[in-house]
Amino acid sequence: MNPKLRKLVPIIFAGLMGLVGLMLVQGFMKKQQEQVQAEKKKIMEQLGPPIQIVVASKPIAQGEIITPQHLGFKKVPQVFVQPNVVRDPESIFKKQAVLDIAEGEHILVNKIREPIEKGPDKLAQLMPKGSRAVSIEADISTGVGGLIKAGDLVDVIWVTDSLDRMGATGKRSAAVTLFQAVPVLAINSELYKPPQFKDEFAKEDDSNRSSRARKNETTVTLALTPEGANLLLYARTRGEIQLSLRSPNEQLTQVTLQPIDDAALVEAALGAGIIPEPVTRKDIEVFKGLERTVVSVEEKKKDGQ
Repeated sequence: MNPKLRKLVPIIFAGLMGLVGLMLVQGFMKKQQEQVQAEKKKIMEQLGPPIQIVVASKPIAQGEIITPQHLGFKKVPQVFVQPNVVRDPESIFKKQAVLDIAEGEHILVNKIREPIEKGPDKLAQLMPKGSRAVSIEADISTGVGGLIKAGDLVDVIWVTDSLDRMGATGKRSAAVTLFQAVPVLAINSELYKPPQFKDEFAKEDDSNRSSRARKNETTVTLALTPEGANLLLYARTRGEIQLSLRSPNEQLTQVTLQPIDDAALVEAALGAGIIPEPVTRKDIEVFKGLERTVVSVEEKKKDGQ
């Protein structure tokens, strides 16, 4: 073989091996991409087709009149679309925001109402369309120290000891979040004051609010759906209603919260479930003729022991 050709053989062989390796890598990458696309398609099928909804393109303040400049569009998988989200922007033009709406937040029907041209002097003027006003008593402990004011957002928590135990006798206690981000329409007879009308009302100063808290006399009026109003009124007869104040800077997202009972509390605090009571067993001799057997049975605890 020609010496020069012999020197080229390793180079040619290395080039061929590199080409084969490149083809293998490309084949592997293509297969991985196909798997990713297949998984993505599967997930999108599970989530449902994307639906176009209306979102805030910039922050909208309480009481502000909505214009086209406030609104934008976003496509969201069907499973994440809330039932009362706005899809037609023209349906809310020139209407008024009931609450602050953050940039990018989904616009919900219960956050919009017809504009109030004059300062509201009736509770009905403050209520979002389709809502019901429900009043509950709140003391210092259940009403955040009496510091909730009209216009705030609260979560409504039901604390009860009347839940049926699943598969067991007796009742169990639990704390259940019934509603989240509920608008407070009024405190006692003090109506919520939209920002553009605050000058028309005498503001309740801090001393008056502190005095009201000390007297432990607060009636909180909330805006709920008709179904929510019925649920709250019935829950009130089966336990205690506790209000939890939300930050005004928090977006109105719904958080999935599990009911808290004894087992959940122990697990959260100790990282373990409730330790079962020790079972006492007793051996009993059983004779059948001359045959003797020993049976282990659970010894029942007597009342008072």
